[in-house]
Order: sequence, then C-alpha cells, then structure tokens
Amino acid sequence: MVRPARKNNKKNVVSNVRVVDQYSGSDGARVDRILSELQNSHSQIRVLCSDTSTFQVNTSGPGAANFSASYVRATDDFISMAAQFETYRILAIRFDVYDVNPGLLGQVALSTFHDVVPSNTGTLTYSFAQVIDAPDSQFVAPGTGKVSFTWMAKGTEENSFQSDDSPGWNDYGGLRAATLAASPTAGVKLQVVTKAIVDFRGRI
Repeated sequence: MVRPARKNNKKNVVSNVRVVDQYSGSDGARVDRILSELQNSHSQIRVLCSDTSTFQVNTSGPGAANFSASYVRATDDFISMAAQFETYRILAIRFDVYDVNPGLLGQVALSTFHDVVPSNTGTLTYSFAQVIDAPDSQFVAPGTGKVSFTWMAKGTEENSFQSDDSPGWNDYGGLRAATLAASPTAGVKLQVVTKAIVDFRGRI
C-alpha cells in the first residue's frame, strides 16, 4: 500500500514580518539593521593606531627595550578613542624595524613575545639570549631596508576586552630588543614603526 505524500502545511509556519515606514522605504529598513548590529556589538569598531619609536645603543653596557601595549596606548588615535569608549583589545601589531645608523656598531636582536604584565608592575626586561631563543628572532642587516615582525593576540585572555582606564590594564606582549654588549659609541640605532589593530567597544 502506497502512503499518500504529506502536504506541507504552511499556515502554521512563523515568519518574520518587518513593517517598513512608508516614507523611509528600504533605506529605513537598512538603517534599522545597522542600528541593531551596533546595539548587539556594543558599538564595536576597529581602529589603526600607528606610532614610531627608536632604540638606542649605549656605551655603559647591554641595552634592552620593549615595544608593546604601553606604546600603543600612548598614540593619539588610542587616546582619542579611549575617551569615547569603555573597553578595548589589541588584536594584532605589525612592527617594521629599520637600521637608521648603519655606521653605528651594535648587535641588536629582536623578536616578539607574549607575557602578562599588569600596568602597575612596570615593564619586563629580557636578555640577549632570551630574545634570540624566540622562533622569530632576527637581526636588522645594516643598509638593507627593514625587518618586519607580527604580534597576534592568542588565547582567550589576550582576545578579551579590558578597561581602557589607567591603571588596571594588562600588557600582553609585543616586540622586544636587546644588545649583546656595550657599543663603542652611543646613539640611535633602530627606528621602529608600530601599527596596531585595536578594537574598541562600549560607548561612554
């Protein structure tokens, strides 16, 4: 015996009906969707925060420096957006490093790092050996352009939003540099161009 095919009863299907204002038309419906997305994402936006810094070698002994969240937070773009939003996260940072003084002697190693540094505990200092041990460690060859490094947020904590108020924020890493020994002459050796991709959320 062949069973009769079931008929789809569309009378009981729930459908989403949007009432469009007669004067706004489809533009009004589109604006409604945009406002809804802003509401659901807490007005989240993405901003590029750029800055430039220098690394100097000295005659007194080995030197070290970090280029991380504290540099990003000091950019004019970050300061402007932090005044309007409650929370932020640094998604990624691109570092372009140039040897601006090839004639100045000084062996400088660079690499990215991931570490949790609360803002009220100061900065970490890494040795030349620690910098070299990183998988992406490099030297900038004098007179050959630039070397680029990429720091990307990893894991739940680094990808979480945190308050942009000071103090109370965490630095999760970036670029670190260290020299092997003192330089015969002190001076600026490297120029570091920082481009950070930052998400802001929650309008004040």
